[in-house]
Amino acid sequence: MYVQREQKRTSLIYEVPNVFTPEECNKIINLDGEWKDGTIKAEHMVTFEIDEVKRKSKVKFVNSEEVLNKFSPYVDKAMEAKGWKWKLTGADQFQITEYKEGEYYGWHSDKFESPREDGTNRLMSCVLQLSDPTTYEGGDVEVEAYRLSKEQGSISFFPAFAAHQVQPVTKGNRYSLIAWYHGQDVEGLPYDRLT
Repeated sequence: MYVQREQKRTSLIYEVPNVFTPEECNKIINLDGEWKDGTIKAEHMVTFEIDEVKRKSKVKFVNSEEVLNKFSPYVDKAMEAKGWKWKLTGADQFQITEYKEGEYYGWHSDKFESPREDGTNRLMSCVLQLSDPTTYEGGDVEVEAYRLSKEQGSISFFPAFAAHQVQPVTKGNRYSLIAWYHGQDVEGLPYDRLT
């Protein structure tokens, strides 16, 4: 029984290596945007407050058609490979996160507790690893019982309702880009939504 659950958890992840080059990753880190301290989401809006119990990091929100266009075919491949039947209608603004030594993000879900006014909710989360893994230690991203790839330029896709965390960085700085794709909210138990 435990083995089946473990397999199901692992099946939540779809990863693609080498999507972005190191040069593209550095360009993304330097996209225009204002760095702010940890975030708390309230009623589908992002407000900035210090919440060091749950999260300690800096974030900035950015727009990039170039990044969005490069993500698009992999979103489709993830949906097909995992059998996700969601009807995605768009993407939220990208978030770039910087974790310095001692910074982290505790267990959380990216899906809103209730849908937005238009009935949509976050359905798919994506993590693009921007940092060269030799430049930092710690900072592992765990989705349920699975650790995401730390390879620079790789993208990991998983359902927005899945519990995940970023372990504390113990040396150096870690950068990542987070993308959320949304569509009509889906009701039912989380694993029921996968088929």
